[in-house]
Amino acid sequence: MSTEPGWIELSEVIALNKGAVTIIREQHLLINPGTLESAVMSPRNLFLYKNEDDIGVLACRLIVALSRAHAFIHGNKRTAWLSGVMFLNINGYDIVLPSIEANQFIAEQMTKVIRREITEAVFLTHLNRFIVTL
Repeated sequence: MSTEPGWIELSEVIALNKGAVTIIREQHLLINPGTLESAVMSPRNLFLYKNEDDIGVLACRLIVALSRAHAFIHGNKRTAWLSGVMFLNINGYDIVLPSIEANQFIAEQMTKVIRREITEAVFLTHLNRFIVTL
């Protein structure tokens, strides 16, 4: 097994949600702590039990798991996205979306994966095009 990645912590995800919703005056409220914890642990479990060490795969899993968890009253997709980016940053990567069109495309693909209109693997294929080393 390779070196364990740096992980985003539950408290950091909660703080990211608070920041994401407060800035546009939405209510910050954690409504399902159990699903949040499960979602945050999802990439760790993939690493530990499936020996997955691809940072892009783990970031994708975090984004999808948090988006689908609906743990907060508002800002679940924003929180998932910010958490995925933070996880990538912790591990020496970033996501660069070079245009409005790229932003819109990834947002649409994220919505599709949440609704299970595309698989996580297909979403990862799209996401990987924009992941760069820091």
